[in-house]
Amino acid sequence: AGDQGLFSAVYSTLTQQLPREPMEWRRAYGRAPKMIHLESNFVQYKEELLPKEGNKALLTFPFLHIYWTECC
Repeated sequence: AGDQGLFSAVYSTLTQQLPREPMEWRRAYGRAPKMIHLESNFVQYKEELLPKEGNKALLTFPFLHIYWTECC
């Protein structure tokens, strides 16, 4: 699924450049925002992983998750 050639063309650039670009993390409960660096991990698209009709909760989507392992 998807354009494998396009993905292959941008994969290297994305995985190398994303950690270099600081992002603003807007935190909850009135805490001050922090500048953080992201890392990427891409997995192949699989249609069977898409939510079924009626399931619209973003948190359960296996293809759109950000995992925080360390914040300074």
